[in-house]
Formats: sequence, structure tokens, C-alpha cells
Amino acid sequence: MSVMFLQQLVEADSLQIDGDFVRHFHIENNTSHIQGDDLILDLNFLNGDGDEVMIQVTLDQALEAVHNAEQDSWVCAGYDFNLLKIVELGPRNNAADIHSQPMTRYDKQNATTRINGYYFPTTQEGFSGRHIEAFNRAKAETIKHMKAALRATESLSAADFFEERRKGYN
Repeated sequence: MSVMFLQQLVEADSLQIDGDFVRHFHIENNTSHIQGDDLILDLNFLNGDGDEVMIQVTLDQALEAVHNAEQDSWVCAGYDFNLLKIVELGPRNNAADIHSQPMTRYDKQNATTRINGYYFPTTQEGFSGRHIEAFNRAKAETIKHMKAALRATESLSAADFFEERRKGYN
């Protein structure tokens, strides 16, 4: 009987099931009124191949879960579960923190691509070799538009999101 699986499942905010990542799910965490064959987890999602996957876990199945110490995962109802707790990073308090960690090559490529979209040196800047001024202007423009995009993303409601998806803007 594995109460640990059930406890970790309740505390998790995302799951990896047979290699597929599931971020949004509902777990019945008040088990006092649940019988053994009642569902505590009912998932329906698209896997990495685009196939629909439906997973149902009963209380009895959760209590029978077996821990795989080698993989640090749980086998429950015939599925391999990794129970995850995502740590969200908030805004940094100190601007120096941003520069204290080295950028990976992917970070550099992504930042370069974003800034390059706004990098248009004036004729005078090009002839006089003042490329740094053009770079700083492009960087500031990039940051301005990224902040606006973040504000729009944060204010988007679920209803608006699904309406746009329905229209085909996915």
C-alpha cells in the first residue's frame, strides 16, 4: 500500500506520464469520502505524437503504486509517472543577478535573433562606425516589445485564448 504516491501526486503541479508532460490536471485530494474504485485522477490529453490519451486512476490503483527507485518514478495503473513540482522564477531583485550566470549558446542565438529584428543602423551610424548606438537602440526596442508581449500574455483570459484557437490562430 503506497500512501507516498498519493501524497506526492496531491503535492505535484505537473506530471510526466510515459514520457508525456501534463501541466494542468485535477486531482481529488480530499479522499475521506472516496471509495477504493472511485476516480482520483481523470486525464485526457494529446501525447507527443498527437494521439489522444485518456488515463484514469482509482484510489485503489494509487494505493497500489510501486516506486521505481532507479528511475525515480512510480508505476501506477500500468503507466510510468514522474511527479513534478515546477518552481516558478519571479522577477529578479538585483539587475546584477541577470548577468551573473553565463548565457548558453541557445540564449545568445535567441537574443541575437530578437535584437536583429530591430537592428537598422542609420546611414550616418553605418559610415561612422557607430554600430553600438544602433545596437543599443535595437536592444531597447526589443525589450519594449517583449514587455508589451508579456503584459498581453498575462492579461489574456482563458475565454479569449480558446476563442482565438477556435478561429484557427494556434
